[in-house]
Amino acid sequence: MRVQIGGPILGTSRFKRYDFGGCSLMLNREYTGELPNLDFSAGSVQKIGEHLMDILDEFILERDGKVFLKLSKPLTLHYSRDLTIRIDPALTPAFLILESFEDGRECVVVAKTEEIAEDLLRRFDERVRWPEDFPCFLREVKKNEQVLGVVGSVGKVTGIWTRGNIVVV
Repeated sequence: MRVQIGGPILGTSRFKRYDFGGCSLMLNREYTGELPNLDFSAGSVQKIGEHLMDILDEFILERDGKVFLKLSKPLTLHYSRDLTIRIDPALTPAFLILESFEDGRECVVVAKTEEIAEDLLRRFDERVRWPEDFPCFLREVKKNEQVLGVVGSVGKVTGIWTRGNIVVV
């Protein structure tokens, strides 16, 4: 099963998509309960996702390329022609964000909070310009307990570090 992130989120087979207040909520197709009664237009994706954790066993919440997810089975996310990753459910609940930079670099961050993810993207942009920059950047990432994983690409080189299981497909 693959999910496309960036622009509208698309899912097949396992998830069904619902649109609420600018957010896309994807639920397991087997979910038979009532849809959450939350104000999806108020608050950050992080805060809404935290509320959903108490209600749902598995979901993907997306707004403007920012994703909060809680999984019960591995999930493959397709970001671009060159970057597809598979995330293990043990790394969730988590906040996930992708940035594609104008010079062709890309970075996916999986973190415990939106703030940590955005800070790491900013640091990637500032410090990783060439493939040789990956080792130093990834050593720095390891020190932050709030970061669950990072996948970055510069040209044809991909760098990855994770506390669990993220696989570049």
